[in-house]
Amino acid sequence: MTDFQTKLPAEMRKMQILLCAMTEFSRSNYRATKVTDIAAEAGISEAMIYKLFPTKRALFLGTLDLLSDSVLAIMEEERNKEPNAIEALKNMEYMHVDRMSDLPESITIQFQAISESADKEIKKKLKSYYEKIVGFYKEIVSKGIEAGTIRPDLDVDAVTCMFFGGGLIRNVEQIFSSEEEFDRDKAIKMVDCLVDFLRQ
Repeated sequence: MTDFQTKLPAEMRKMQILLCAMTEFSRSNYRATKVTDIAAEAGISEAMIYKLFPTKRALFLGTLDLLSDSVLAIMEEERNKEPNAIEALKNMEYMHVDRMSDLPESITIQFQAISESADKEIKKKLKSYYEKIVGFYKEIVSKGIEAGTIRPDLDVDAVTCMFFGGGLIRNVEQIFSSEEEFDRDKAIKMVDCLVDFLRQ
């Protein structure tokens, strides 16, 4: 159980509930997890959770928003601070590898969401998230080709698929690896191979 203060501002309480929900969803799955489990993890009553999230589904959607917003914010930061397209792509991919190590729950919940994509709202959120990621890659690759740092013979859509697919492969490897088994060096080598392929 997480030891939370009894009185917190609503936004801070909401964030703490979402973090506890992420922990509980990742331990089991969306359907099996109970709001009582999340309340116990947060050290609060179910009633307090329902004040901020009317349903378990709303909680799960909230965790998806939290995870996607944090990833997109980091990608945007790397895009904005690094003018060299290849370095920006490399930094974004390194960030993904480190996030897999530091926050494996995020990968678990993404795969849970895919399994729940028959739910139209979950599917809509996932689709929007992945489209934004694809958009980041396309923009950076296009700028790199225009600037002459990325090979001009490469197709923007094909390169985007390579990077997006590489991320999915790493996610699958992480899902089936224990914390001790996850090979960060191997994941970094995959990134470096992709990046080297782009160079003039």
